[in-house]
Amino acid sequence: MDVYNEEGFDGIINKLLGLDAEMIDKIVDINEGKIPKWKKITLIPSFVKMVNDVWKKIPDVITFLKILNQDIPEVSSTLEELGYISELRQRC
Repeated sequence: MDVYNEEGFDGIINKLLGLDAEMIDKIVDINEGKIPKWKKITLIPSFVKMVNDVWKKIPDVITFLKILNQDIPEVSSTLEELGYISELRQRC
């Protein structure tokens, strides 16, 4: 399954961190008065679960980002050799 093509950036963030963009949008809408405040009560259990899930994933995400940061020169060189990116793009 290609999450990005099917769900866009929100799908990637959900897969990586467990953040539910729709839920966050609903909470923002409630806080901006677009949705009645009483509906916030129905979101609390799901929101708490989401926050706990994100909290558990953060150490793995940080580890992944550290590894990616160390390996990025090699990865970008390989992508350039394969013709996926140009030398100019690699430097950006």
